[in-house]
Amino acid sequence: MNKIRIVFSAVLLFALSVSVWGRSPKYVFFVIGDGMGSNHVFATEYYMNQMGLGDINFRHFPVMSMVTTHSAASLVTDSAAAGTALATGHKTTNTMLGVGPDSTALRSLVEMAESKGFGTGVITSDGLTQATPAAFTVHVASRYDNVGIASQLLESGVDFVAGGSISIKSGDEMEWIEKAGQKGYEVFYGDRAYSRVKGRKVMYLPVDPKCHELPYVLDKEEGERTLVDYTDAAIDYLYGNFPKGFFLMIEGANVDHSGHSRDAAGVIAEVMNLSQSVDKVLEFYARHPEETLIVVTSDHETGALALKGGKLPYLSNQKCSVNGLTQKIGELAKENVEVSWWQLKQLLRENMGFWDKVPVTKQEEMTLTSLYKDAFLDLNGKTEKDLYHTNNAIAVEAVRYLEEQSGVIFAHRSHTAAPVGLYVKGAKASEFEGCRDNTDIPATIARVAGLR
Repeated sequence: MNKIRIVFSAVLLFALSVSVWGRSPKYVFFVIGDGMGSNHVFATEYYMNQMGLGDINFRHFPVMSMVTTHSAASLVTDSAAAGTALATGHKTTNTMLGVGPDSTALRSLVEMAESKGFGTGVITSDGLTQATPAAFTVHVASRYDNVGIASQLLESGVDFVAGGSISIKSGDEMEWIEKAGQKGYEVFYGDRAYSRVKGRKVMYLPVDPKCHELPYVLDKEEGERTLVDYTDAAIDYLYGNFPKGFFLMIEGANVDHSGHSRDAAGVIAEVMNLSQSVDKVLEFYARHPEETLIVVTSDHETGALALKGGKLPYLSNQKCSVNGLTQKIGELAKENVEVSWWQLKQLLRENMGFWDKVPVTKQEEMTLTSLYKDAFLDLNGKTEKDLYHTNNAIAVEAVRYLEEQSGVIFAHRSHTAAPVGLYVKGAKASEFEGCRDNTDIPATIARVAGLR
């Protein structure tokens, strides 16, 4: 009788431990907002609250903390070293991908999942050969080794990949699409949207195969693909093909790109888009709550974004990114032999809400008029360059002024060493409460999901 009681107690204790601590996750989602600092998230939620759009879903996950992001030799990381830390649990030197400072290959979560028979997916709004997605699939000494990255990606064995088209030089996109097909990938691009695939790997690309990143949310045209589309397709494919379970990395890269451009409306639109992708993950979680783990974080902060009060809803009047506004100003110049101040003023009214919905001070109008004269009368238009784009000075000034009126400040155009948020929900979520550095996150994922 005593033995029966002991056995019964042991079984009961085990059952209680499972219910309290959760099962090992079978489905792991690792969501990375590139450049997404905690203020980016807070500003987006505050904006959404003011606009009656609710909350950022992941900001209310049951486990939240902050993690440091420094690389092996620098307080401020680049995306390659940060991506490597998140993919492998090891620090490396800036510009290095999937290798340590001594160039020794580091095992990634994708490779660990593959070795255990799990399905694997890597999706991004950036190009497939860019730093964050590449950190999960390749091992190269330099993030600028595009040929090596593209070649290793196709050999990596990752089951589902989606992002901007692979390209090493202008015009070779179709060559790499053909190579992907030869490596066993069913490639979806152009008018061919994802449909359910069994038994083959999948590569999902933009409608335009020459597009090396997804368009900014503010610039998206009807029919163009989004990170949400990629997320939906990846879940359908991985769940349908891998009954043992899967690992999926999701990157929202244009948060970072908007930060480099100091484009607050762009940042908010991209964080909202990432949150919509997490909505898709949460729909899956609702069907498999005891088997699903969702981890959301960032590789680093971009732009040193701060809030000083003001009226964030003013940002809703910005109808395109600063890059899109630059393009519209260029198109205006092409369509007219002479561009009048009235024409430019009308463009700013339509795309930024100036004068009608956003008050414009006399001093600001003088600044914009001066830039107009430089560009269209003196034919000496100024530009400003950030990491990814060169923009018209009129567009840069218009976006800067709208941010000032909205109460948003960017200290500069680059990465910072600010800690970033970590948000976790699902099976074994409590295990992440001790994460304090970005390398702790993949180490914990590997441990709780049994990937080691």
